[in-house]
Amino acid sequence: MSVLLLGALAGVAPVGATHAAAPTIALPHGSLPAVALRPPPDAPAKLVATSRDCGFSVELSDGAALWVFCDTADTPLSYFRNSTAALAFPDAPTTMREPTDGAGRPYQLVTIDPADDPCVGEHAGEEAVEWPTAGARVPGPGGTDRVLISFQVFCFKSTPGVPPTLADYTGMQVGMAELLYDPDDPNPLDAPLVATVLDPAMWPIEYDTNGKIVTFGNAIVTGDDGYLYSYRCGYFLGCQVARAPVAAAADPAAYTYWTGLLWQATPPALGTVGLTGGGPPMSSFRIVHLPEMGVYAMAYAAFPGAGTDVAILRVSHHPWGPFSTPLSIVVPDCADGSRCYSGAPHSQLSGTDHVGVSLYDTSHPGPANGAIVTVVSRVDIDPPPTGVCRTGFPDVWHDHPFCVPVDWASDGSLVLGYADGTFRPGAVVSRQAVASWLWRAAGSPGGAPDPGFDDVPPTHPFHEAIAWLADSGITAGYPDGTFRPASTVTRQAAMAWFHRRSGDDPGPFPPTGFSDVPATHPFALDVAWAVDAEVTDGYSDGTFRPTARVTRQAFVAWLHRTDG
Repeated sequence: MSVLLLGALAGVAPVGATHAAAPTIALPHGSLPAVALRPPPDAPAKLVATSRDCGFSVELSDGAALWVFCDTADTPLSYFRNSTAALAFPDAPTTMREPTDGAGRPYQLVTIDPADDPCVGEHAGEEAVEWPTAGARVPGPGGTDRVLISFQVFCFKSTPGVPPTLADYTGMQVGMAELLYDPDDPNPLDAPLVATVLDPAMWPIEYDTNGKIVTFGNAIVTGDDGYLYSYRCGYFLGCQVARAPVAAAADPAAYTYWTGLLWQATPPALGTVGLTGGGPPMSSFRIVHLPEMGVYAMAYAAFPGAGTDVAILRVSHHPWGPFSTPLSIVVPDCADGSRCYSGAPHSQLSGTDHVGVSLYDTSHPGPANGAIVTVVSRVDIDPPPTGVCRTGFPDVWHDHPFCVPVDWASDGSLVLGYADGTFRPGAVVSRQAVASWLWRAAGSPGGAPDPGFDDVPPTHPFHEAIAWLADSGITAGYPDGTFRPASTVTRQAAMAWFHRRSGDDPGPFPPTGFSDVPATHPFALDVAWAVDAEVTDGYSDGTFRPTARVTRQAFVAWLHRTDG
């Protein structure tokens, strides 16, 4: 394998020359801090490996990396007919080591069972071949690493004596396999590197109007939230992002789909979901998580297929994007730029100040055509400006007016988001939800007696929180003996709860000044306390709107002002 640890940026002089100012990847709305790339060190290391096509890597928990290749050739370039893997260990991260059979050939990594052969009907007699496209590591049993591998299955029609071309391959389906790696036995080169197929047909392969493959599994990455993310992109037609809990990563029914605002059960129309600037990635691209930088890095070739010595890098703070505008990186070791393709990022070749990005070079000299050339570019992370907030919710960006209280409340697990990953700041809040938030803020105390509300039996999911709320004297419910847990909370009721919860004297307090809360208003004292305690200052038109329903963002802001 050829791995070249050097690189230059587009428009930047070669190593050893005077460098221009480093360009910056401008992260879009909601994705601070910015990331800047700098030229690489002057002393790159270089290693060449042959007989391998494309290739991506998966960093393992002990710092080693599993490299997975689309093609292994007894003769140059047999077009995705095999899939193999090799290991690179931390002491030599660019040296690939692989077990081989008795004939000195590497083992095929992914092979579907003949019973699952999709080459039937019009494809009867054709050979089913597997082409890995992406990988991601998740925790495995007994302290092992579980490497999930997405692979595409093609039907190959061969003609004796005629070299194969891409036209001889028909995409059929996408499957998922797994390989277990034991960090306590990190050099299993005496055993085959062979994956177990979990599902040979998770997604169908379709083609867009440009003849490019459109399917989920083109890239996969594990998020820091316990989900596996899978990507489906068309050639300049945009992308879709799906996710499933890691435990159900091989179950297509477990996936939900990103609309740009929330996760839903069905995929939206193909579009530029989560991407900005310069068009979407090509149908061949990969994403890795770089936890040292707090970003997800996407890389691909500037043009799909053989034709460029430029790799494209984009970053985001979330696996669903939005990803930054593209930054071009020239790979100077491509012997012939028109022969390079298949860009990929590599987390084990990245660090706190650099990102590893590779291209495959078919013109590189060697026993057989092909080498993987990796550019490692220096990276600086600009710290976020003072006051910049990141909640992790896609609908509460850093510049959202309630970002700080939402971040505070969610970080302390006082307030949780929804199953689709959103916070829904403008949604109205129910009395049972408010009871649970105040109860958690009090430390989730137990032992409160049953409040006796007709509509809150002991089996009610919020019974413990509502019992504590009543026992603390914050609420007595309604005169008819109900609590009405699913009803919404009014602004005047919220101020009364906060006032009673504070334990402050009942007053007197200065007049509120609100035109709709005169001194005779039944909640005037509670609202006056809230203004005096700087819990609320009402609306800009001089009103308080006491009977208006409370939104999630407003209540969290009030809780932050009283407890934060």
